Amino acid sequence: MIVQSNSIIRKTRKSRGISQKELGQLIGSQSMISRIENGLTSPTDCALQQICDILNVPIVDYFDTVFDKKNDLSLLKTALEQAFVNQNKMRLEKICESIKVMSANRPNDVALRHFFLMAKSTMYHLDFNIASASIQQEITDYFFGIENWQYYDLCLFFFVANMISVEHIQSYITDIIEQYVQKIMSSNTSRMVAPVLIVILEASIVQHQYHLTSDLLDKIAPLTFYQQNFEFQTWLLFWEGIFEDNVQKINDAYDITHRLHIDTTKSLFDRILTHYHIEK
Repeated sequence: MIVQSNSIIRKTRKSRGISQKELGQLIGSQSMISRIENGLTSPTDCALQQICDILNVPIVDYFDTVFDKKNDLSLLKTALEQAFVNQNKMRLEKICESIKVMSANRPNDVALRHFFLMAKSTMYHLDFNIASASIQQEITDYFFGIENWQYYDLCLFFFVANMISVEHIQSYITDIIEQYVQKIMSSNTSRMVAPVLIVILEASIVQHQYHLTSDLLDKIAPLTFYQQNFEFQTWLLFWEGIFEDNVQKINDAYDITHRLHIDTTKSLFDRILTHYHIEK
């Protein structure tokens, strides 16, 4: 399966006239390219992004080739994040359609249904819209049954939270924070907590649920996210600036992205300020 799913890398590399050795040198490991092309391993998110950039292959094209064989949550996450950053609705529609076709043959596959909702929600996110009441109920019913939050659950939460009324998921945020503080999550799961809190903070502001924004900021204040803390604090500073109508905080967040050349975050900041008609 992996041999078939990664054939796009081998075929595209050869069509570009790039040897396996040359591609390996560009990403730092020829042996990894060899293992990927021979079906011995799958690329990490970082390696996949590098390979697709070098070969000029959109992540969504790799996704279409691979996802139906692997149902890879990590691959879906990468594809959705890239399409969102690029504000590429056509790619998101293509991903939705790919998953919809797969779901027709496996109507009882809950994961595929969730993957479809993650893709659909990313489209909603581009327009700052929320989903129908029935879809919101479907998702909150799933979250209601979770006792210990796992990586899969937090990935789902991260992608669908923006299309659900924040009032309906407020209690789950409390559970997530408590489990993070108690250190009962795996390290992989813990790394999803910071992005989840930022997207909930955004949703509370977009939905004008400012009492929930204030409550969430109080809960966030004492938290530390180690490796992610700098990125998290930059986003936190930005959303505090929006919430407080504090231009200085917004400009400080921009200054960080400029100094560190974080162009993707800056482009997302630009998009949000345009939505709010705010001039920095």
